[in-house]
Amino acid sequence: MNVFSRNNQVVHINLWRTIINTILLYGIFFLGWHSIKSMGTFKRGFFCNDQSIRFRPYPNTLTRVQYRMICITFMNVSFFVIESFHWILGPKKFTNLVYRVGSRSVSSFLVTVFTLIGYSQIGYVANELLVRFVKGATGRLRPYFLVACNPLSIVECEIFNVDVYVMDYQCQGDPKYVEEARKSFYSGQSAVTMYCAFWIVLYMEARLKSVFRKTKMVSIIQVLLMVYGFVTCTTSIADNKHYWSDVIVGAVVGMTLAYCFAVWYGKIFKRTEVGEDLQDVFKPIGNV
Repeated sequence: MNVFSRNNQVVHINLWRTIINTILLYGIFFLGWHSIKSMGTFKRGFFCNDQSIRFRPYPNTLTRVQYRMICITFMNVSFFVIESFHWILGPKKFTNLVYRVGSRSVSSFLVTVFTLIGYSQIGYVANELLVRFVKGATGRLRPYFLVACNPLSIVECEIFNVDVYVMDYQCQGDPKYVEEARKSFYSGQSAVTMYCAFWIVLYMEARLKSVFRKTKMVSIIQVLLMVYGFVTCTTSIADNKHYWSDVIVGAVVGMTLAYCFAVWYGKIFKRTEVGEDLQDVFKPIGNV
């Protein structure tokens, strides 16, 4: 539901629609998450001589939830910082539009930042649900699968028939650990990292290039963000949690979704003010 309506130079923000949209977004997220989880994970077999699933994993420094919270927080704080620079140093310091919630005026700065956070969160939810669905549907075994599974003796492998593809096997490991070891493709860490990093890079391009025309500072920060994102993605390969193909696909998907929700949906390169592209609902009565 659209939360903005425009009357001349006044943009009205419907607070109740904003609250309902937020509840719906995270309601869809949790409902989708549990629905995908209830579908289970595809049980894939393996070859007896497959050396790619025999590695020992290194422990995580952060949990999945902690890492995602850091990424989201960093992205949201970046929106505040970028918009602050644009607001203070940009060529257009004062907006032509007035924003109201009911009868109260609201800062255009806050409206812009929280609108961006909303757009980015919609894309983030889509990103996470897509990751969960693909992981469960493909069931690709992680590099440490045999360590997690610790399968009972497999007759086909014991007779040294290394070309046998084993489907009938029983794991002795922790069921939750084994389930997670079946979700290698594609990397959720890469998808989230590059989604957040590329969103920030795109927004810097849209809002700061005109502010810092005579310096390469913005470009340098953009490059550093992307390099840091890619380096962070590769840590899951070094930790024996993912294959290189998992990481590459995750990064590409994350960046693609960031572009779609920032440029296509959020229109960050087309709009300088929230609500400027809305049609004026005020229509004066003409002569009869």
